[in-house]
Amino acid sequence: NSLGSDRETFSVVVEGPPYLQGQDTATSVISRANSTIYLDCPIRGHPRPDYVWLHNSRRLALSDRVSVATDGSLDISILEKEDSGSYICKASNSYGEKRYEYKLSVETPPQAFQDDVHV
Repeated sequence: NSLGSDRETFSVVVEGPPYLQGQDTATSVISRANSTIYLDCPIRGHPRPDYVWLHNSRRLALSDRVSVATDGSLDISILEKEDSGSYICKASNSYGEKRYEYKLSVETPPQAFQDDVHV
C-alpha cells in the first residue's frame, strides 16, 4: 500500500515417519563371489531415521567387510556364498519405522575337477 510493505520468509519442516523413495517391492540382486556390493536404503525421513540392517532376520554385524554409511547404505566387500539371503534395511525415528528388502544371490564360479590321470 502507500504506507509501504512488509515481507517475512520462513521455512516449514514437516516431521513424520520414515517413508520409502521408489518401489515398495523387494529387489533381487545377483553378484559374483569376491566382488563388492552396495545396497542403497531408499528410506528417508525427518527427523532423520536410524538405520539397522538385518541379514536373514538377524541384525547384521559390522566388520572389515561390512559397513553402513550415514545415509543407511550398506557395503559388503569380498562377497562369499554365505552372504546370500535376505537383507532388510530397517529405518526408524520417533514417528515410526519402515523396512525395505533385498534378496541377494552370490554366485561362485564352477570349480574344475580333474580326474587322476595315469600314464
